[in-house]
Amino acid sequence: MATEIHYANVGLKSIDLNTGEVYNRGQGGRTIKECLNFTTEHRVLEDADIPNSSGFPTVKDYLEAEGGDGFGLIHMDQYTIVTQKTT
Repeated sequence: MATEIHYANVGLKSIDLNTGEVYNRGQGGRTIKECLNFTTEHRVLEDADIPNSSGFPTVKDYLEAEGGDGFGLIHMDQYTIVTQKTT
């Protein structure tokens, strides 16, 4: 039996309410007026080793995707989500 564990990090991300896009602070070039249209959400941070983390999914969307791939939830707190799949 093989066990695969995904240890995903969760962080607060700024979301543009008009477009739904996740704002990357490294982008720059936003006006104060544009930033007033942001909200903040807990999102799963992208990790190249975890395919379901692509695109900063919501925690709910990430857990649904992991469950669809046969992973079960092992641990979750405000910073991390740990899922496991045994084959």
